[in-house]
Amino acid sequence: MAAYFADALRSGDDRVPGAPAGFGELADRARALADRTGDGAVDELAEAIEQAARGRD
Repeated sequence: MAAYFADALRSGDDRVPGAPAGFGELADRARALADRTGDGAVDELAEAIEQAARGRD
């Protein structure tokens, strides 16, 4: 998830294979993963991605 986030931030044409289409989709995937795992670090990452999604998509 972190690699996809970093890839989305650089916004180049050379995307990581299988990367979500945009920040909105990435945020959805991150939130689902955070909910499934209950891991605090994953939750924080999901929050950061959600913030980025609000500013980009």
